[in-house]
Amino acid sequence: MCEINAFGPLPMINGVQPAPSRAPRPHADLTVGLEGRTTEKWIPGAMTRKSVNAINAEPWNAIGLLNLAMHGQVVLAGSGFMCAPDVFLTARHNLTTKAYDAAGVWIAYDHKRNQSAPIAIRARAWHSTLDLAVLILAVSQSSTIPLGSSTSLTVSIGGYGIPYMDGTMWLSTAEGVVKGENGVHVGYAVNTQEGDSGAPVLARLPGGAFRALAVHTTGQGSLPDSNFGSLLTPQAIAGIGQLVAFARNQIKGE
Repeated sequence: MCEINAFGPLPMINGVQPAPSRAPRPHADLTVGLEGRTTEKWIPGAMTRKSVNAINAEPWNAIGLLNLAMHGQVVLAGSGFMCAPDVFLTARHNLTTKAYDAAGVWIAYDHKRNQSAPIAIRARAWHSTLDLAVLILAVSQSSTIPLGSSTSLTVSIGGYGIPYMDGTMWLSTAEGVVKGENGVHVGYAVNTQEGDSGAPVLARLPGGAFRALAVHTTGQGSLPDSNFGSLLTPQAIAGIGQLVAFARNQIKGE
């Protein structure tokens, strides 16, 4: 059994546009992450992040923006994705770094192309050792991304780390080679910024479908020119199942 921290519903963010937790800055200035944690790294020679062409197609329509707010101001922007119709999987540190009193999730949000409505969070729980957390959403989604391992030599990320120049949010993606793994984390040559934490690390299967093999969590690690995600091993997936069960029990007890 994994140790679980769980909390009840969050008030919705009312009257707040989806936003980054800080103003956009040049790519060359990517050094500091959340509370001093290096959650971002710009890798020389890596593919430029680009817009998702078909934002309402799989797997992109299962990826969402997480905003946390305090006194009506956004204090943190993160990413995540639907791993079950009402379960949003993200990075634990998105929920434990800042003080907040309201939150919302926007699925497949793009300020210029797809201004989806915010979804309330009914319950939340996070793992005590792995950088993983789940949110139970008030509205179920039709698209989900399956979890599991992959032998793919390349991966892609879809997340909300790079806002438009005016500060509004969009879903961007890039592909890169897998640099290595240690059984807990996987390293990859994909550019990330603060706001990408919680994004799915996607592998394309032989038939063309996608699978999430990891959750993007950090720019820190032993491999050079890499960003890193928490691998979705069978043990991690079992832990996610326990988190979901625990969070659902909170809802029953309301």
